[in-house]
Amino acid sequence: MSAAAVLTHCPYCSLQCGMSLTSEDDALTAPLMRARRDGPLLPVSWDTALDRVAREFRRAQARYGRDSVGVFGGGGLTNEKAYWLGKFARVALRSASIDYNGRFCMSSAAAAATRAFGLDRGLPFPLPDLAAADVILLAGSNAAETMPPFSRWLADQQAGGGAVLIGGEQVAVFRAFDGSLYALGNQDPYSGAFVLSRGIVGTRDDIPTVASPLHKQVFDLRTGACLDGGSARVPVFPVRQRDGHVEVEVTAR
Repeated sequence: MSAAAVLTHCPYCSLQCGMSLTSEDDALTAPLMRARRDGPLLPVSWDTALDRVAREFRRAQARYGRDSVGVFGGGGLTNEKAYWLGKFARVALRSASIDYNGRFCMSSAAAAATRAFGLDRGLPFPLPDLAAADVILLAGSNAAETMPPFSRWLADQQAGGGAVLIGGEQVAVFRAFDGSLYALGNQDPYSGAFVLSRGIVGTRDDIPTVASPLHKQVFDLRTGACLDGGSARVPVFPVRQRDGHVEVEVTAR
């Protein structure tokens, strides 16, 4: 017997965590069915298996009502598959018993988290907030392997900025994803708070940007102009990296 490991993604929910499947030579290639409850599982054709499923659906609904047959979907389904699954439940089966596997799996997680931490979820905040965090502590997990979408926000946090005080001027310094350095005034012109260094770095139409962590206005890292239609602008400063040090030129205003 030989086995080959195949790297793929878990289809259980929309996070698409990485997993490894092992394929054996004696893997199932046909449906298995019991002729009676205590009988052995024997290979049958797909027509025979599907006819049995349809027959049992009809028997259960005739005895217990249409809602006695349920459908269980999941976040791993595409939009099209989720649509057709709903149609199958409501039009073909005419059943109101349709649910999402996330509700089932998270009900136990929520109960455990509430008892342990007083919260009904392990993440009581939006994941984008991670990009603006000053410190992130991960303990006992490899998020890059078990929750790939989570890792994007860790990368954004690493690519974010830091604030420095130069001659009385607060300056937010950012390193973009391509390694380019940018320096802007740290004060958000809309709120007056000195928070831009904690903004989320990104792009808009290939323009390097930073989004304010407060009201989410987006500023061009090159010019300091607001890209959301406002007339506000933050000052920009020349910046370079030399001999392992980041140098910012600030002139008195």
